[in-house]
Amino acid sequence: MHRTPPKALAALSALSRSFAMPESFYVLGAGASVPHVPTTDQLSDLVSESFLAHGAYQTEAIARDVVSSRIIRDPVYWKNPMRWELLQRLPPNYVIGKLPELLAARRAASSNYEVFALAAAPSTIFNMNVDNLASRFRGVHRVLEPHGRSLSPKMFERIGWAAYTSAILDFPELPPPTIPGLILPGPEPAEVISRAEYRTAAKVLPYSKYVSIIGYSFGGMDDVHTYTFLMARISRAHHGVLVISPDPYEMMHRLSDELKSTNVHAIPASWHYLARAILRPGDCRKHHWAPIGRFCVPCAWYHYETLVDQES
Repeated sequence: MHRTPPKALAALSALSRSFAMPESFYVLGAGASVPHVPTTDQLSDLVSESFLAHGAYQTEAIARDVVSSRIIRDPVYWKNPMRWELLQRLPPNYVIGKLPELLAARRAASSNYEVFALAAAPSTIFNMNVDNLASRFRGVHRVLEPHGRSLSPKMFERIGWAAYTSAILDFPELPPPTIPGLILPGPEPAEVISRAEYRTAAKVLPYSKYVSIIGYSFGGMDDVHTYTFLMARISRAHHGVLVISPDPYEMMHRLSDELKSTNVHAIPASWHYLARAILRPGDCRKHHWAPIGRFCVPCAWYHYETLVDQES
């Protein structure tokens, strides 16, 4: 087993307390939907492979737009010059059309989101993902989707989305299919903060004593408008701001400096393991005092390390 970092246990205790307090605020990034929705690197592979499998390519290279530049990872030229050359012919409109399909979750239930059933209601789930996995909590919590929502796989199939997107490979000038309100990876537009989701968040965030940022790095700061919005509205009297990701420390220090707060804490954990660990029965292998929050912290961390060891 791993050596338990004391600061991580203290931060996890704060997360447990946040689950017990109504009006907590949870900001969810891509890491909150792993492994049900592809990561950026996986998106690059999936888009690239589907393009290369088509077998017909333009004779000239095609300039990339912002979205395709963010998504597509070129191989090192000298290692695979043919693949590199072909990917320069990938139509940006194909990338734009393919992404909504790939960002749609293929399952409705996930422990990553089921864990929010433990959160005291009403709380706010500010879901930067577009996969709709948090939708089951509408009516229990405020579920806000500031970057929009993709369609279901069944809906994509029903409207023939994939067939139209594939046609772009032969006719790159075709406009890409789009979903109203959906923001794809890349710099978010400044006008995003005028959306209704941000107006609602602006009303509740100042009263949220706990703010948890889960699997989210603000799109590598592509989401700078969301970052600025949140930093301006997190209560200066907060009890804790929690950063949860496999490598949370850079973001923790950044938020601590921005908020001028010593109550910003890091939990170095993968959310899809941690959520499962929190949901496991608290059988307390050792005697633990009754938890102050919603779950037993030593047991949750023990289960987390067990899951990591079993599946690594």
